[in-house]
Amino acid sequence: KFYYGALCAPRGPGVIVTDSNSLGQQLVSFPIAGGPPTPLVDCEPECEYGASSFTPDGRTLLFSVVPMHDKVGDIMTLDLEAGRSPKRF
Repeated sequence: KFYYGALCAPRGPGVIVTDSNSLGQQLVSFPIAGGPPTPLVDCEPECEYGASSFTPDGRTLLFSVVPMHDKVGDIMTLDLEAGRSPKRF
């Protein structure tokens, strides 16, 4: 297990990191007060994920998804308060 790319949320879930493990990668949130991580996105196998930024109001996470086979990625958004599925930016 390896965590990288820490991004501190201005409000909301805590610290967003990429969790890289034997099953692949996923974006998770660690609470500021401590505790186990919470998965944020159902990640596809053989893709690299990276949290990039938040919108100014702190409600939306911007992150990248890059498939390993062609390295042509997308910028995605995730509404952290509504719990909706990620969308292309």
